[in-house]
Amino acid sequence: MRENSETSETATLSIEYIVRQRESPRDAIVYQNESEVGRLLVEGKGLFKLIGNKDQSWRLCNKVDGEVRPFSMIVYVSGTGEYLAPNSPEEEYVLKIKDNLFQHNGSFYSLGGIPEGRPAKARLIGSKNICRLVNFPFSHIDDVDQETKHHIKRYRGIYAGEFFGLGSSGLHVKLEDDLIDIGLLLAASSYLIYSTV
Repeated sequence: MRENSETSETATLSIEYIVRQRESPRDAIVYQNESEVGRLLVEGKGLFKLIGNKDQSWRLCNKVDGEVRPFSMIVYVSGTGEYLAPNSPEEEYVLKIKDNLFQHNGSFYSLGGIPEGRPAKARLIGSKNICRLVNFPFSHIDDVDQETKHHIKRYRGIYAGEFFGLGSSGLHVKLEDDLIDIGLLLAASSYLIYSTV
């Protein structure tokens, strides 16, 4: 919920995650309200495991649609011990970020987008915004063409969150209500996409 204010900079966000690397670069902890809610482990080149507190686990992979892509990550619910190759037809993903775009509950979102009412140069420094794209002319993430991806920074959107930091303070991911149900997955994915793990 937003406070009434002249600027959207004072927005009250629904949830905040902090992802901090531990002693080993192969291990990171995800916190919510200063409580540990997940652990992120490196399983192999481009393969990661996210373990939640409620006996949940997910596999994250930077190989999306058969190729390693920058600013892309795909998340699967971990099976019952049986390993399926990433992107296999037998397995469905729960989150797919492709070239900074993802789709959730029928809406498209952009990592690093520009919220309506903010100058374009604001995206060059400071935190990166997560924007819900309005009137985006595609119905599925796999339908978005290369030209649109190339110009995605020009699309304005509705502010849905932000992320900032790395290093000793960790990556902070703040999200609005519409992304709460994938918040842990989005925090871990953002950390992996924007860090050097």
